[in-house]
Amino acid sequence: MEDGSNYDTYVEYDCFDWCMKRKAEGKIRHFGFSYHGSPELLETILDEHPEVEFVQIQFNYLDRTNPVVRSQRLYEILHERKIPIIVMEPVRGGMLANMAPEIEARFKNHRPEKSVASWALRFAGSLPGMMTILSGMSNMAQIEDNISTFSDFEPLTEEELKIINEVTEELLGMPQIGCTACKYCCDGCPKKISIPDVFRTVNTLRRYPDDWRSKNFYSGLIQRSGRASDCVGCGQCERVCPQHLPIIELMREAAEILD
Repeated sequence: MEDGSNYDTYVEYDCFDWCMKRKAEGKIRHFGFSYHGSPELLETILDEHPEVEFVQIQFNYLDRTNPVVRSQRLYEILHERKIPIIVMEPVRGGMLANMAPEIEARFKNHRPEKSVASWALRFAGSLPGMMTILSGMSNMAQIEDNISTFSDFEPLTEEELKIINEVTEELLGMPQIGCTACKYCCDGCPKKISIPDVFRTVNTLRRYPDDWRSKNFYSGLIQRSGRASDCVGCGQCERVCPQHLPIIELMREAAEILD
């Protein structure tokens, strides 16, 4: 669920009632929804539908004060109502797992045996009210690391939370495109542009202008998908972006950097 018009559509088609009927039939065990909207709308939905048993929100240490996501306030609303939370994007599309060496060293100097990604997962898992932490994994090493992190879970200490807060301040000071690589924007792109990969390359090059690996990655990327300058500005991507990014404008900027 993303905005007011989106919610109005669900109400118009009696989606909530339909789900509760399926629950009464035993076809749904627990009723909840995934949410990308404002804190104000979330409170309205929960007031009108006290039957909601859980809510899935984007939550990570970088988005706590993000004016678009406002994840800290979403968390507070749900926790105050004692509604269990499912966390999506705890590592922010991989951004909080792939850090600049000087930032990664902040974590490694304190806990050399822990992955950078595990800090983000532990941040989300350390807060009360979290029911499940979702995490995208692309190889066996990541699977094993995630299993290890939660099999013998260690909540963050005060010192570790201080390190995360310091890292957050540093990251917020860097010019970055806030893409979480959900890839909703890719479906329907008339030029078949892999928009998240374009943005990931731009983010890396802004931090490391001479990074040849990113330049090589982009060269390979455009062999199988569109290049940034192919964007025709149709707006299909912007309509479905959960982060409400100005993708058309960002693609123009990406084209200047990459093409």
